[in-house]
Amino acid sequence: MSNPDLHLQVASLKWACEASRGQLKKLDWVDSTIYAQQSSFRINKQADKYIYRHRPYGAYLPKAMSNSAIVAQRNGEPTVLEGLLLLFARMEWLTASRRYFWSPMSPVPELLAILVEALGVGNEIHRDDDEVLSRLAARLPTWIPQRGTVASAKSLLAETVGEKLTIETAQLDKEGNTPVRPDIASEVFACQDLDWWQRRLPESDGEGKSMNMRLESGFLAFQSTDKPMPLHREDVLVGWKVSEKFPTNLLRLLPAWICLRIVILKESK
Repeated sequence: MSNPDLHLQVASLKWACEASRGQLKKLDWVDSTIYAQQSSFRINKQADKYIYRHRPYGAYLPKAMSNSAIVAQRNGEPTVLEGLLLLFARMEWLTASRRYFWSPMSPVPELLAILVEALGVGNEIHRDDDEVLSRLAARLPTWIPQRGTVASAKSLLAETVGEKLTIETAQLDKEGNTPVRPDIASEVFACQDLDWWQRRLPESDGEGKSMNMRLESGFLAFQSTDKPMPLHREDVLVGWKVSEKFPTNLLRLLPAWICLRIVILKESK
């Protein structure tokens, strides 16, 4: 049953990885063989699967009792000691692998849900999916420093949830203050009230003289082609086709201080 190569593996880490993938739901992974003396927390190979041994409870009993239990097990008889090995197996291995609780290999994915939600990824995105939570936990260290950028939010959704967004977006840092893809000149009145737009007007145009009010695709467009109202650092310009689903998950990954601005794109014929 013993394999020399298994001694090179970290038993608690391997158990945590298999538990995080939902492969240890039953008790057939427990090595319930009774030993009078044996090292704790080891991996063995049985047929085509791994089995895990935790503490040798027989070592804490008088020798006569442990020897009696060993003989009974070899004769195929049930013993209280074997029952205890099975009963406490998950608890023992959870205690041994507690250092991985907040890692992508967490054997308790419910904790990862608390972690990612505290850092801005809600249940609407991960939906309590163990694999998604594991991928999110792995990507958080690289995503958090870039949080607030559309590119990082798109990348996170593609790599964790598998949601690949093809929409056009623009921000000041990357596309400048008057982007052409999507074209800011086709922006519509949406998402903000009139007072918010008036505060965005240049001081030299307090009455909105440069605005070009018109209806496009059933929405009120207002930007002037010659002098459009520019993007600010907190703005995200999103090009959207009415026939397509709006990228709500993308917005959920952006900070609360982000200001959304909409461009209605023409439908392809």
